[in-house]
This record gives sequence, structure tokens and C-alpha cells, in this order.
Amino acid sequence: MPEELTATRLYDDYWHARVRTVGGMEDPTKERAALELARLLVTAGGTLTVRGPKGLLGTDLDHGIGLLVSEGVVRSLRDHWEFFHQSFGEYAHGRCDRRR
Repeated sequence: MPEELTATRLYDDYWHARVRTVGGMEDPTKERAALELARLLVTAGGTLTVRGPKGLLGTDLDHGIGLLVSEGVVRSLRDHWEFFHQSFGEYAHGRCDRRR
């Protein structure tokens, strides 16, 4: 396996391809929605969870969330949103945390 191939590098590349862009063009609405969802993954007690409640995301993020769902980055459950994999949710939360 190449030395430069790491989980972080894979997630960075995936983030750029599936979260930051639509059809190869930058799309800040998708990234903003992903970061807001990632922010919701931490409970008031500081525990990292897998799902973020739907009611806590603003309607201004609907378009971005819709794009993320259509590309399989986020799953839409009855009352919650969740990233396609727990470790990607943790990665997304780390990106969100670094921006603060």
C-alpha cells in the first residue's frame, strides 16, 4: 500500500469530490449543510453520536442536504440524518470543529 494513502487522505479526497462540489463545480450549500449536520452529532453532554435530529437543521440547508442524500453521503431517516458511515461522521465533525 502506498505510504501517502491514509484514511484521512481518502476522506479528504471524498469530501472534495462528494461534499464540496456538484458536477465538478464548487457548491458551498452542500458543504455548509454537511458541516451543520456534523455540528449536531455532539450532544449537550459532549458525546459524539451517529445521528443528527432533522428538526434542528434550518430550512435554508434543505437544498444542500437533498444533494448530500441524493449522492449517498447522508441518509435520511424518519427523524434523523446520518452520514453514510460513522467514521465519516466523525471526520466531518472534526472538520466542523477545526473551523470554529
